[in-house]
Amino acid sequence: MRLLIVACIMALSCSAMAAECVQVTLRDVNGLAVKTDKPLFGFVMPEGPPLLDYGIVPGTQIETGTSVPCPSELIAAMTNLFNESCTTDAQRAATVKANNTTLENVNKRCKDIYSRLHPKP
Repeated sequence: MRLLIVACIMALSCSAMAAECVQVTLRDVNGLAVKTDKPLFGFVMPEGPPLLDYGIVPGTQIETGTSVPCPSELIAAMTNLFNESCTTDAQRAATVKANNTTLENVNKRCKDIYSRLHPKP
């Protein structure tokens, strides 16, 4: 049992070290910083803004800052997002509908999340 726990911790640590994250500041429509209840970190994606594990109001801008190691909580949130949105055809179809987008866009985003969570050495 201890070996399993150590292996899980090491796997999460490796993913956190391999994935890219940045500090994030949210800005309102006037460019003023939006106060948040915790420091924000974004999961860097190949295209577009980083993904956040934090609800943002429509119209809010995401300002990226310094590169930082990915917090384990953010890695877990991105893994959950992938597992809940990307692993089956039905999940991807539901994601298309929920986000008013195309299956092509969802498939690309799923592939990008996977490749960021599991980078090739």
